[in-house]
Amino acid sequence: MKKRLIFYLLVIILFSSLFSSLVSAYTIHKPILIENIHAAADKPYIIEGYEISSDQTNCIEVRNSENVIIRNNYLHDCFGEGEEIYDTTKSLAIFADKSSYLTIEENNLKNNKMGIYLRGAPNSKVLNNKVINSQVHHGITLQESDNSEIAFNYLKDNGLKEIFDQGPRIIGIFLAYSNNLDVHDNTVINSSSDGISAVGYYKPETGHDWTRIIKNVRIYNNQLLYNWEQGIWALNAENIEIFNNTIKTTCECQMPGTGIFFEYYVRNSEIYDNIITSCNNPGAATIKFSQNNYFHDNVHYGDEKTKFVDIGDEKVGYPFNDPTFKDLHTFSSENNLDENNQFIKKSGKEEKSGQEESKETKENVNDDYSDCVSEECNYLPTIIYLILFLITLVSLIIILIKYLRLG
Repeated sequence: MKKRLIFYLLVIILFSSLFSSLVSAYTIHKPILIENIHAAADKPYIIEGYEISSDQTNCIEVRNSENVIIRNNYLHDCFGEGEEIYDTTKSLAIFADKSSYLTIEENNLKNNKMGIYLRGAPNSKVLNNKVINSQVHHGITLQESDNSEIAFNYLKDNGLKEIFDQGPRIIGIFLAYSNNLDVHDNTVINSSSDGISAVGYYKPETGHDWTRIIKNVRIYNNQLLYNWEQGIWALNAENIEIFNNTIKTTCECQMPGTGIFFEYYVRNSEIYDNIITSCNNPGAATIKFSQNNYFHDNVHYGDEKTKFVDIGDEKVGYPFNDPTFKDLHTFSSENNLDENNQFIKKSGKEEKSGQEESKETKENVNDDYSDCVSEECNYLPTIIYLILFLITLVSLIIILIKYLRLG
């Protein structure tokens, strides 16, 4: 009898474990469009727990809405066809437009045309997402989205060589004409362009508009490893603070990039406490047509000692016949300081930095939302799990009572 009771107990435990594992999986769902949802901060609209793919439309799209949370979804193979492939608003994994107070967190994005694109979405957060193999456009894009944060994301292998060779560059994290941003504790590996870019222009069909800038951006505690062009690229930017990043450039490309590149009209910025490992040419940092920037207390690992900051205003490649560039020739690089930066010759075996070897894991506090006002909240797995747990608990109690009576 005792052996039989033990057997029943083991069966129930295994049964419970099996079902708890099954119900924790994502629920397959069709693409989701959210429009004109004006939820309150304490009762956000939540999209959670789904597996979505699509070759016709965006997997998740949010328009003209506030306080929307997109959390713990698996979005894959969101990819259009034909000319739609190069449209940056169609067939994306996550696209949000003219919305605010969005939270995009703990999603798994893989094999999509583009990962996350927030356009006109101020006061938003992009946290703890995994973005892998975005094939045509950037991993994470933040455009016209002031007072936002991008943190603790993992991005790898975004961009294809054949796409790179044809022209489009795929950047890990792309920041465009926004103010007051914090970009920190992200890992960006092997993008076909830059690890992180902060630019103040946009490129409509009629050409560039150089009148818009990006400013007050803090980029820190990131690992930017083996991206094909620059570790960090800035253009038409002001008051950019870059510190405590680990940057390793690749030496495999025909034109290996620099660790940090200020290309045009970057001013009043500070760069310090970064560790940069690069090929000998072009080196740790490059400045063109930029003013009043302060590079100090950085460490550069290289093959041969060079200046930490290479300053040059070569005009090759700039289309000066384009009227939008008519003022570029009046700018020059001046008042840029290069102080107390250290060079260390690379040894045969490269040592990893403390940040890369053992990156500090910070506690990520998630808000506890007691209510959900959305039909998109996928609570079915949780409900099933609770029911199974209660059944198992009651069964165990009954078995225990019988066992005690028999004893």
